Amino acid sequence: MQNVSSNVNCENVNATCMCYENIPAELPPNSTRVELNCIDPMSITNEQFRGGGWERITYLRLFWNGKSSKSNTLFGGIFTGLKHLTALHINIVSLETLDKGVFDGLENLTILNLDNCWQLDFNNFLDIMSNEDVLPNLHQLSLRKTS
Repeated sequence: MQNVSSNVNCENVNATCMCYENIPAELPPNSTRVELNCIDPMSITNEQFRGGGWERITYLRLFWNGKSSKSNTLFGGIFTGLKHLTALHINIVSLETLDKGVFDGLENLTILNLDNCWQLDFNNFLDIMSNEDVLPNLHQLSLRKTS
């Protein structure tokens, strides 16, 4: 197992970069899949998925089952650097809302998985998805155990 960087807790196995508690600025050259575990959604900024090999990623999983006293939102534009992403798994128990534009730049996305987003405001989700230009190539949507 290759350690990605000395400042983040990540390992690279079979082109999958698995990280815990941090988002790496740079990915190993062969990575096409990333799993981010124990990532607080409020810590994700618009710049984190840009450059450093993120443009190659075709699969991304965000997982966090932590509790928070503040509102948990995924902000608009955070995924715009992921031009080749085809599968996005957002499994964040405490996720409450999605900002408009959260899926901007994901024209190649075919799979969206929001399983276990227990606190997600479903009306907010419907509002985001009501524009036919949002995720134009989406073929599979999973909402198991989502509000």
